[in-house]
Amino acid sequence: MNNHLQRRMGAFALTMVGIGSMIGSGWLFGAWRAAQIAGPAAIFSWLIGMTVILFIALSYCELGSMFPEAGGMVKYALLPWIVYRFSRRLVQLTYSV
Repeated sequence: MNNHLQRRMGAFALTMVGIGSMIGSGWLFGAWRAAQIAGPAAIFSWLIGMTVILFIALSYCELGSMFPEAGGMVKYALLPWIVYRFSRRLVQLTYSV
């Protein structure tokens, strides 16, 4: 008996595999587990999480409007470091005179 699978995938199948791996289903299992542990009170944790994510999104919106350039999230993380280095150098120059 010769039962073997054909090893070929078309463009549609590859696209669906890629989308499925990007979306994943881990967040569904996390919600299911939280609902098992907390019961009906799990809705409060979702509301708290929603509020936290809302504030994070609003912070990124404000940063995006203040510094409109490509590579936003990477650049935003570097801004405090650049300011720190500039201010440290300014203090060094001030006290060396």
